[in-house]
Amino acid sequence: MERKSLVSIEQADQTAAHGLAGASVLQVVPALLDDATGRAAFDLAMASLRAGSRALVASGPGPLVGELQASGGEWSRLDFSKSGMMARRRNVQALEEVIRNERIAVMHAYGTIAAACAIGAGKRAKIPVVTSYHQHPNGEIVRGDPQAQGDRVIAPSQYSADIIARQHNIDPQKIVVIPPMVDTYWFDPAYVTHDRVAAVRDSWRVRPEARVVLLPGRLVESEGHFELVDAVRILLNGGMRGVVFVIAGDAGTESDYLAALEHQITVQGVAPIIRLVGRSGDMAAAYLASDVVVLPSDRADVFSARAAEAQAMGCPVVITDVGANAELIDASDTHNRTGWLTAPHDSISLARGIAGAISLDARARQQLAGNAREFTLGRFSPEHVTGATLAVYEQLLQGSR
Repeated sequence: MERKSLVSIEQADQTAAHGLAGASVLQVVPALLDDATGRAAFDLAMASLRAGSRALVASGPGPLVGELQASGGEWSRLDFSKSGMMARRRNVQALEEVIRNERIAVMHAYGTIAAACAIGAGKRAKIPVVTSYHQHPNGEIVRGDPQAQGDRVIAPSQYSADIIARQHNIDPQKIVVIPPMVDTYWFDPAYVTHDRVAAVRDSWRVRPEARVVLLPGRLVESEGHFELVDAVRILLNGGMRGVVFVIAGDAGTESDYLAALEHQITVQGVAPIIRLVGRSGDMAAAYLASDVVVLPSDRADVFSARAAEAQAMGCPVVITDVGANAELIDASDTHNRTGWLTAPHDSISLARGIAGAISLDARARQQLAGNAREFTLGRFSPEHVTGATLAVYEQLLQGSR
């Protein structure tokens, strides 16, 4: 199935559409690859076009360049692979030329090198610059990072926004929380066939009547596999039956970790109901084939695509309360619930969360599935993310007039 851009004129932010009409918007991107950053830049370019503005991208080459140009966007080739002073000076001069020749009204930069060049060119040309922190490891932000020097800084979560404001001593009002987008067309239960789901469950060796708890992700220590194995033992001791636990991820070079995990599974006596299946090639079907997605990682991440994708498929999420995770689900004990928060490194807490999710009756499960889909569309869909970003552009343009 081909993935498609979801940005539509009907769903675009109408206020931003008015304010951006006729403006030239330049995105500065390391490369137009078919990855999270490249796809975000492409979808924003399409949203800019539909809002009535020109959409230009300055970047290294990539597979999305042709798609951008065929859709009405414009592309300038720049090399952001080198961080030296000479390379930076050349890129600043090249961006200044684009700004001058194309009458750029606002720039949006992604990544440290691209942001440094855009900030330099923007100051000289006296136009506003937006910078995006797409992610950073475990809250570690480099001091002096140009990504924190934009006129507006887009952070992927409030958790990361607080860190950025604190470490860079900048006005929190300059920071706008806009999470990364999730492809809610690809991750849509309405477009995943029964045959795809059946194929996934067959590959997992799961009987049709069995319920499935899925832990997707690489086989590394931070993902919480050992806590899950211990939680499975707790649940079995408590009388849980008819549930299979699927660990879907590659070990890569972590062969010692895989061996230790297999040993723990054997020691706990839970091997008959745990499947180590490797990485799934169809995650949309994998989420739909599962009754619960569990993410017991202890990493303080700024965003979890897996949590958002699972909810887009209507699947309950059980996730540790670290980093930005509390922002990614609704764990309130109300009819709006989409998941459960658990304590890190706590198999008892994890077992309780799984028990709460797996024990839902059909009506409650249907309610939660609808909540989860609605929650994702209202926060992580391309329509929401691009609309919020266009509104940032418009706000800056209004302030510069």
